[in-house]
Amino acid sequence: MGNRSVLPASFATFGDLLKYLRKRAQLSQRELAIAVGYSDSQISRLEANLRTLDRASLLALFVPALLIEDEPEMVARLLELPQPGYEKESIRAVVVSEKVHLHNLPVRLTSFIGRQKEIAELHQLLTASPARLVTLTGSGGVGKTRLAMQVGEALLGEFEDGVWLVELAPLSDPALVAQETASVLGLSQAGDYPGSV
Repeated sequence: MGNRSVLPASFATFGDLLKYLRKRAQLSQRELAIAVGYSDSQISRLEANLRTLDRASLLALFVPALLIEDEPEMVARLLELPQPGYEKESIRAVVVSEKVHLHNLPVRLTSFIGRQKEIAELHQLLTASPARLVTLTGSGGVGKTRLAMQVGEALLGEFEDGVWLVELAPLSDPALVAQETASVLGLSQAGDYPGSV
């Protein structure tokens, strides 16, 4: 089962502690990915502190998979360690043409280079019909989320109600999509918007 005498406080980052616990549970990144319903690249990014993990997914999926249900100190440390990117409650505002636009897009830690053709195409698709749903597809790790966030940031001044990032990757149950979306948008699931569930 591994060494249980390591103190939770000895880990400074979420990724380091996650990696330690995965190895202690004798799981490869692939095995952990399968256990929690994530991709290998998502686990790799979590361990490299390049991706965030919400509290609900951590408690419901990762705690059992890492075999730490009986270690409240380890669970508490995972919950308290800072993660990169954004917190769901982290709403920011940007002023574009003297109007305030709200968003929850993460702060960029690196610059975005290239993909001008894709950026222009997405910009055109989204501004031609604001009610349109555009889906980016591709293999895990090719940069779909980063591209979407880059375009969202460029379009902050285009949408009165702001631009919102809803992380669906951690969800294993499709029934939770509406709930997660409503949560990010600050809506209740019944009655706050047309076609509500």
